[in-house]
Amino acid sequence: MKKVNLKYIALSFIAVAAFSLQSCSSDESYDVVGNPNNLFYIKASSSASSPNTLSYQVVHTPVGDFGEFSAQYPVLCTKASSGNATVKAEIDNTLIDAYNTKYGTSYKQFPAGTLDVSKMSVTMLKDSCKGKDSITVSVSKDNLAKLTESSYIAPIRITSVEGANGLGSKDYGIAYLVVTTSTKLIKANTGSSDINGTLITDYSSWTGSSDTGDSNFSNMFTSSDRTGWGFSTTPSTLIIDMKEAKNLTAFKIMPLYGNYGYPFNYIKVSVSTDGNTYTDCGTSTSSETAIESGYQYIVFYGALPCRYLKLSVDWSAGSWGSSYDKIVHFGAYVK
Repeated sequence: MKKVNLKYIALSFIAVAAFSLQSCSSDESYDVVGNPNNLFYIKASSSASSPNTLSYQVVHTPVGDFGEFSAQYPVLCTKASSGNATVKAEIDNTLIDAYNTKYGTSYKQFPAGTLDVSKMSVTMLKDSCKGKDSITVSVSKDNLAKLTESSYIAPIRITSVEGANGLGSKDYGIAYLVVTTSTKLIKANTGSSDINGTLITDYSSWTGSSDTGDSNFSNMFTSSDRTGWGFSTTPSTLIIDMKEAKNLTAFKIMPLYGNYGYPFNYIKVSVSTDGNTYTDCGTSTSSETAIESGYQYIVFYGALPCRYLKLSVDWSAGSWGSSYDKIVHFGAYVK
């Protein structure tokens, strides 16, 4: 009579059982070996600092609000579904405080009515491990203006599984929607073809001042690519006085050797009507600025009423040398 090695049979059974429990998920973070239930969970991201989170940005500008989105959250389960299932979820704002405490954030609850939560259920077909569709949470363009805080969060939690044997995972049946907001006046990477305004041609009455600049302000408006308004340090801050209020829509500026591919590292912009109180318009880095024929273009979302234009500009002194800190050309567009 042939002897049967019971030890190897037992080990084989355990290995098969463990494999079957993990067969619907290749993610180690969703390892549920030993749990007899079919767990339904949300798979949005795998970031350790913000787990299961989809993040979006909303930008408020003088001419409108931008950043409408539709966030989709796939639903999976740890074993093949025993039947056609409906997985339902809801926004659970009671989880916000715990999230902020754990991750050191200060997210706010979304204002009532800003989120479209009409698609909070998913169909999971029999023998499938992934939902036929996704939980979807969106914000329409009409609601963007209501997002006035700097950041928001919406916890999305699976509440029920109907039509199959299973339940929402306690640990991974929760995902998050995060939205951060900012106010910007400068359009990134926008060139001359998108400027709404007319280029000024007469700058004879304009003046400029700077603690580090020389007296050659008018040299910015000559045809020479070598002479210009020079500065002794970098970064330098300068103020241009247009002598009267104008509706400024854009300006272009060229540093010495800008037409050889040496732009300003950044241009910080602010405007004023009285020369005392300035409005910060933002900072445009070289990677965010459209460059055409050596000019860097700063284009605003709308027309800014102002008389004074304050700029803080940074050269790469290490490669140029401080003696080459000059603005050789400048032009303003008004509406």
